[in-house]
Amino acid sequence: MNYLISENDNVKKITFFVPDDPTRRVIKEEISSVLGIIGEEKSNSLYICIKELINYLTAVNILKLTAKFVNFDSKLSLLLNESYLTYFRERFKASGKAIAIVIKNVNDGVIIEIINSEPIPEEHEREIRAILRDLSSGKEFSLSLSGESYNFVSSIVMTWLILRDMGVDTSLFRIGNRDNKTFIRIEIPLSQSYISVRKAFERVQG
Repeated sequence: MNYLISENDNVKKITFFVPDDPTRRVIKEEISSVLGIIGEEKSNSLYICIKELINYLTAVNILKLTAKFVNFDSKLSLLLNESYLTYFRERFKASGKAIAIVIKNVNDGVIIEIINSEPIPEEHEREIRAILRDLSSGKEFSLSLSGESYNFVSSIVMTWLILRDMGVDTSLFRIGNRDNKTFIRIEIPLSQSYISVRKAFERVQG
């Protein structure tokens, strides 16, 4: 099986080893079914964000499995063609390297979490923090979707820019390591009454 879907109350979880074509299709369908309320264009834009992020995480898993971080930033697409994914699916199953997408319907919004069984490299985490800080301060990045310059940085920048263009507060996009795993969260408010995870936590803490 390419993927596993589980559902409980207002939470849906998609677990998979590699983002092959069948898995990408079901992810897009599930996002569309939950977020159709925001319109097809925005739903498709959000899917592009999710696809970029899971491509990056899959590349991390592939390179950690092969113990080769050299040339990580050359071109992610070379690692993510169907032949590579088919080969690595069984190896990921054997080693327990899996990615899960959790979609939560909450009051006045939707929360999408992506959890990878492997942490991202520390140097990537540091660079991502710097990128998000620079983007928030207004620094411009040149983004090319072709050629050797397309790397994990492009995936992060693209996600941030798409969310901004969708009208989503970019502070609702978070990525980093937690408990030796990669944790990503994107919050999509569906009304002005939405309370972010961080604000809700701060209220509980007093």
